[in-house]
Amino acid sequence: MGSMDPSEQLWNAAVDSVELPRAQPHPVGIAHYNQILKQRQYHEAMREDSVRKHRDGTIAGGMTDIDDASQSTRPSVPDPDIDYTKRPAVRSKYINDIYSAATYSSAVCLAIIRIAEKNLPSIDFCSAINQLPNLAPTDALPALPPGTFTGSIPHAQRQSNIPVSIAFLPEYYTDYRHALGYYCHIADPGSPGRTQLTAVVFTPCTTGDLEDWDMLRYELGKESDGVHGIDVVGVEGGRWLNVEVETDVKQWNFVFDVTMRWEKRVSKTLVRFMGNGEAWSGNAG
Repeated sequence: MGSMDPSEQLWNAAVDSVELPRAQPHPVGIAHYNQILKQRQYHEAMREDSVRKHRDGTIAGGMTDIDDASQSTRPSVPDPDIDYTKRPAVRSKYINDIYSAATYSSAVCLAIIRIAEKNLPSIDFCSAINQLPNLAPTDALPALPPGTFTGSIPHAQRQSNIPVSIAFLPEYYTDYRHALGYYCHIADPGSPGRTQLTAVVFTPCTTGDLEDWDMLRYELGKESDGVHGIDVVGVEGGRWLNVEVETDVKQWNFVFDVTMRWEKRVSKTLVRFMGNGEAWSGNAG
């Protein structure tokens, strides 16, 4: 990344999407991204040195990728009608039903990030990947085997696990892509009865993206109806919230507010990284 010619690369950016509200003993968000960026530059220099030695007849040493994605990536063909270099605008008025569910699965969170990497290529999600909810620092990234509904992938049951909320907002953007994301919220020790958000990641996505990553299930016999036939997204056991139903309004508004807060965070805290790794603040489009 740092070794690429700036004229040939997309601007790389990091969003503090997993920034916790209080000081942490380890780097998070943008600080963590800066650390990873330096590691990548170091590894790139080592790789170039290894190639040079190999050409000189010296045995080249092996390199380990920082993000070993061999078990958690798959082909996903870009839509030719979508400009992935621009973030889609949010629709001015949104009243669609929202799918809301909860999980303890890190695999579901990772699948959402993989979809985000395709749809938001100017944002670097390495910090989010390295801080997946309910994944210990020594754990390998979850495998995402094709053909297996992601919400059904077994995950470690730990006493320390926290619930992760999954949200799907169909046709949320002006280009009619959907919004898909996860977020964690815990009790706010400073305000009894209130909660505070910790990890948050949202991304635009198409129905095809959801199919590519085994993130949806249709109602029986409604596969041909596209988004209108979707029954479950990411996790079984969720509910479709209707803003016009009294018992759903509070939860609908909460999920919508979290999604909007993510959009504002991206707009306000987007950071561009120069080819030499020097960061400067910029405004998101």
